[in-house]
Amino acid sequence: MTQEIKLDYDQFKSLVSTLRSSANGIESSVKTNRTFEDTNINPLIKDLEHIIRTLELLKRYQTSLHKDIDVLEQVGEKIRERDLELAEQRNQYAANVYELQS
Repeated sequence: MTQEIKLDYDQFKSLVSTLRSSANGIESSVKTNRTFEDTNINPLIKDLEHIIRTLELLKRYQTSLHKDIDVLEQVGEKIRERDLELAEQRNQYAANVYELQS
């Protein structure tokens, strides 16, 4: 029994594109370059520091996510190329078998 392993490349590209759009949507309107000169309330300053650190980590996460998406695209392309190679080999084999049977 033969099983077919196949990648629907168009659907794959569409899903990766959606993933990339979602990753691009990770944004914040809070700026991390603000100063603490407007307040001297220590708990508020600590909260602002935590928010800024969180936003910086979020930006690093977004960068990492984009790198992962790039790798995912490369893997999908390699699968597609290999699928085309295997299809060509199968077609050549079938043509040879047909030729021998004729």
